[in-house]
Amino acid sequence: MKIAPLGHRILVRHYSIEERDEAFKKAKAVGIMIAPTDDHKRREAGVDRGVVVSVGPDAFRAYHLNSYGTLENFKPWCKPGDLIAFAKYSGMVIEQDEEKFLVINDEDVVANLEESNE
Repeated sequence: MKIAPLGHRILVRHYSIEERDEAFKKAKAVGIMIAPTDDHKRREAGVDRGVVVSVGPDAFRAYHLNSYGTLENFKPWCKPGDLIAFAKYSGMVIEQDEEKFLVINDEDVVANLEESNE
């Protein structure tokens, strides 16, 4: 089964630092627990992170139309594979093959994030 967001919605997979950081993966493999301080700070701030899986056909169009009055040069604010920040309690959880996804409204996206090694 494939999940496809409709209208102005976006399908997001929760981002976990453990998924991307090799040091976390190795530490977890040998049983070392590392405090999730980054996750705790995000929860306090009221935002969460996720990776965009797919974008509905109407996502961000209303904002572009309201700003420019036409869809000329329309470009969605995020695309599949982008790391985004979104409102913490937004969306609806969908489970598929033991993996959890969120379907959120386009208006709940607050930032498009870039990873860096700083």
